[in-house]
Amino acid sequence: MSERIIHARSDIMFKKLFADENDKTNLKLLLSAILRDVPKDEFEDIVFKETILPSDEKEKKICVLNLLVSTKSGMRINIEIQVVGGHVFIARMVCYNAKLIVNQLPSGGDYKDLKRSVSIFIVDFNTIDEVSLFSFI
Repeated sequence: MSERIIHARSDIMFKKLFADENDKTNLKLLLSAILRDVPKDEFEDIVFKETILPSDEKEKKICVLNLLVSTKSGMRINIEIQVVGGHVFIARMVCYNAKLIVNQLPSGGDYKDLKRSVSIFIVDFNTIDEVSLFSFI
């Protein structure tokens, strides 16, 4: 009988490796390696958050994230794994991060209360070609 290999870049294995509520070691190591400007103690109190970012309006799109956590200071980190590119990848990436920011403030909330939001995209394709499709200010 042949063994079936499930790659870490599949959603199931990605979540198995990094979204274990009982053992956050892999997640902390990943975040420390990628977010080098963030002190390691920031990742001591990681809390898993709801991965569905709803819309305020029925007709608007919801976002379903792979993994969303908050840190000790309230920073929100979205981690996505993506194996297939496409012309909408960058637009989706911007949309996800915008929702992370906008969903923090209640009506009448003060912008100074916004916490840092980070989106990490682990991809299995070249994103350089897609970046030229968009202009960021």
